[in-house]
Amino acid sequence: MMIDKRLINTVADSKKWIGITVLWNWVALVVVGWALAHHQTVVRYFGGLKPTLH
Repeated sequence: MMIDKRLINTVADSKKWIGITVLWNWVALVVVGWALAHHQTVVRYFGGLKPTLH
């Protein structure tokens, strides 16, 4: 395991905060993946269009 269990047991609330940190990291990973996929979809759909100034 990447985290020293002795260190985790030193502070009572550490398991909760480590769990919350891991959860937020997964949420961030999903959001970044969605944003990249969405960006690629927009680029493919609007790829031939160029911005114009009138």
